[in-house]
Amino acid sequence: MVTGFYTTATDIQSRKKQEIALQQANGLLTAHFENTPLASFTLDGDGRVTRWSSQAETLFGWRRNEAIERSFADLGLVAADLLPDFMPAQDDPDTATGNTRLHVVLSHRRDGAPVTCEWHIAALRNGAGRITSSLALVQDVSQRVEAERRLTEIAQRDTLTRLLNRTALEPTLRAFIERARRGNTGVAVLFLDLDHFKNINDTLGHRVGDLMLIEVASILRHCVRAEDEVARIGGDEFMVVIAHPQPKAIAHETAQR
Repeated sequence: MVTGFYTTATDIQSRKKQEIALQQANGLLTAHFENTPLASFTLDGDGRVTRWSSQAETLFGWRRNEAIERSFADLGLVAADLLPDFMPAQDDPDTATGNTRLHVVLSHRRDGAPVTCEWHIAALRNGAGRITSSLALVQDVSQRVEAERRLTEIAQRDTLTRLLNRTALEPTLRAFIERARRGNTGVAVLFLDLDHFKNINDTLGHRVGDLMLIEVASILRHCVRAEDEVARIGGDEFMVVIAHPQPKAIAHETAQR
């Protein structure tokens, strides 16, 4: 038989306000996380995925429920030999809170397809200096890298023959000489021009002259080794750069060909 009861009451208004504030902050963070155009994910101190955005799903092919709680290494997004220097390490003083690592590397989707990505990785540390969380922002830069490669090629290659141009020849020759100096070998340079080429242009037209230059470039390329370089330095003038332990002998042989 109940003879009495007592109750206690605790004012939890302050705690509820804190919970609401935390929920709002988490919702705001999630909204930012999902609305960034970059693929993004976070890792805990042990390198396991704690957040995985929809953009990360699109870029890498891993679904959120598949990636969460999986270790970053197990995802296979970057080659295993890159991992030691890729993500922030617990004992690395260069990855203090606020510092960001930047990598542009060939990455891999879940199906193994390659994709060149730009990675921004930042780590948060606690008072003891241990990493508690890492944030990765990743962007597919394959098109940008390919465009840069093409621009570089355009700047270094003759537009007609696709051989090295005069601008690229000087640094290439310097590199050949430096390698020869280190390896105690030698460098030979052959200079060639086409006799009476002006007559071709004057009688058959510049289109035929261009076709002839393209054919000559192809012949020269087939007359040298893969490690040699051929350049068109202007008009009907070409140069061949050869590195060899016996540069005079190989230059004479190449000239005969």
